[in-house]
Amino acid sequence: MRRPAGPGPHPPPLSTERGVDRIFPWPGDRPWNFVLHDGERRRVDLHLYEPRPDGQIHYGSVLDPFTFPVEALAGRGAIAGAEVRCETAEWAVRWRTGYAPRPNDLHDVPLLCARFGIPLPAGF
Repeated sequence: MRRPAGPGPHPPPLSTERGVDRIFPWPGDRPWNFVLHDGERRRVDLHLYEPRPDGQIHYGSVLDPFTFPVEALAGRGAIAGAEVRCETAEWAVRWRTGYAPRPNDLHDVPLLCARFGIPLPAGF
């Protein structure tokens, strides 16, 4: 996992002391995107990426490169009271369109849109 360079808040380390110590099998997992969990209720969805010199973010396989603007990761959130960087709500919604919504998308997207004042996409 690559941490951003420079000063600023960083997420707490994932470790066996925190109990997040095993892979949670999830449909669609790939080497650059997988879920860790504690065996009960806590899950951490990890997405590995690489910043490019042109300001874009490279995500996914080198055989099927996918890029997006660095601004997509300009969100701020909190985990257990610690501030963390994350995707913006707009991008969280955007990334869940373009395919038939799954049950978790049908649950999450309306909540994100209501909470952050984002228009609900077609199909939701």
